[in-house]
Amino acid sequence: MSQLPVLRSSFHGMKVGCVQINPIPRTRPQTLSCAYKRPHNSRKTKKQEPLPQNVDLPQILPRKKKKPFAIPIKQIQQAGRADKKLAQMGIEKTLEPPQNGLLLPNLIPVAYQVIDAWKVLIRGVAQLMHVIPVHACR
Repeated sequence: MSQLPVLRSSFHGMKVGCVQINPIPRTRPQTLSCAYKRPHNSRKTKKQEPLPQNVDLPQILPRKKKKPFAIPIKQIQQAGRADKKLAQMGIEKTLEPPQNGLLLPNLIPVAYQVIDAWKVLIRGVAQLMHVIPVHACR
């Protein structure tokens, strides 16, 4: 087997070349193609420095250093399961006003208007879907 010549062409940082292995005319010639790409020098194992637009964000902490939840996760999951059972039975859960007094009485009529507009929109989309066929992928 002969030595490979210097690879001639370059494509996106990858050197590509071909060489004939058996140049004797009596037998079938064989060609070997090879490619070589040097590793990037810019990729180092050091920790990446944060981008300037992300400086004000908190650091990503390892799991052991993170603060625990104020409410245990099991209690959150149990409350979610109970809410789901009530919703399946058709019982609506009443919401209490916030304890810090952030409920604005002048926005309550606006909220009712938004809900009514949303209902009209959903009805219109349902009627439109009966007229225009809609195909969806899973």
